[in-house]
Amino acid sequence: MNKNETLEAILVAKKSHLDRMDKVNRRINGNFEDALLLISRTECGFGTWFYGDKRLKSMLGTQFFENLENLHSKWHLEYHKIYEIFYEHENKKGLLSKLVGNKKISQMELDKAKLYFSELQTTTNELIKVIDASHRRLNALNESYFT
Repeated sequence: MNKNETLEAILVAKKSHLDRMDKVNRRINGNFEDALLLISRTECGFGTWFYGDKRLKSMLGTQFFENLENLHSKWHLEYHKIYEIFYEHENKKGLLSKLVGNKKISQMELDKAKLYFSELQTTTNELIKVIDASHRRLNALNESYFT
């Protein structure tokens, strides 16, 4: 990828995580139109970019790269907790609930999901800060680093 493609890819990766956060937020607030998907950290929009360009570690530097990697992994672990709450609920429902479309989860489970979401939001904010700093760092590099 050239410099412009790399800079665009990091913005797409950032948007991917923000879009996923919107879906989680809508689900927690009762909108069941968007299913929560279990996606590995290497297959999500961010992971595709992050693990797809082998030069990224040398361009960003080890500290930036590892910080991104650690926050991204943490994000997926926290996301998985929320996914499990809704996935378990949907797989526990009886036939009548499935036919009628009862998608209510217990208040206790919803409260847990909200707590996990606040943790996920904190991690997302940290991840976005590092993504933005990485974008600035990549933008400051000479075009020759990207060829």
